[in-house]
Amino acid sequence: MKLNTKVNGRLAAAGTALTLAATAVGISLLGGGAATAAEPGERQAVAPANSVYSGSIVNGQVFQSDLAPAVNTAYLSTYNNTVGFPALKSDVAAKLNLGEGSVVKTVAPTAIVTMGGSFATGKTKVGEFNLPAGRWLVNTSGFFLRTVAGVEGTRPQLALRIGDSYGAPIVWGTDAGTVMGAEISESVNREVTGSDVKVVTLAAPATVNVYGFGYNDDTSAAGSGQITVKAQISAVRIG
Repeated sequence: MKLNTKVNGRLAAAGTALTLAATAVGISLLGGGAATAAEPGERQAVAPANSVYSGSIVNGQVFQSDLAPAVNTAYLSTYNNTVGFPALKSDVAAKLNLGEGSVVKTVAPTAIVTMGGSFATGKTKVGEFNLPAGRWLVNTSGFFLRTVAGVEGTRPQLALRIGDSYGAPIVWGTDAGTVMGAEISESVNREVTGSDVKVVTLAAPATVNVYGFGYNDDTSAAGSGQITVKAQISAVRIG
């Protein structure tokens, strides 16, 4: 009986010690500020209060304990994984050309010669610009101004086309952005604005043609030469 009592007492004492140790480590990993002493040659597994992970921190780098070494190395070579939100390393971002490769085209106010009829043959070319191969987000902003008083029902247009042509045979080409203006006032010095966003993928470098055009509710040619268009076009590489 004495032997069993002593053995059971020692086991109970040992169990209590393990429970207290586990509790201390649990508090430490949850950021409660408690810490357990590290054995010689070991790193102390203590996470700060704002940590979202139970890894250890060395020189500001958070090492993810559940990642394979090779994956962990690749992760840390790509991201600045300091405490807080990870971000791409500057040299990695540079290689991806983030924020680079933009093409901007400004079109000065130009009269739209023809309103009505066929877009293919009546469009007025007001500018052009070149885009390298790739995927582009093309942002187009158009501004129309009536310079001569006219009639109601005229709707000016700004159009971007790739690979199109004038005359026969008609080649419509690729639509790189179309701004269909609302009806513009028949009074002089009245304006209309519009914008468009288009994703364009080019397998090879291409020229983007910029045109002015427009239609009338009565299908006439009213407004021809009476309205100018100007534009701001920004193409941003996205792939």
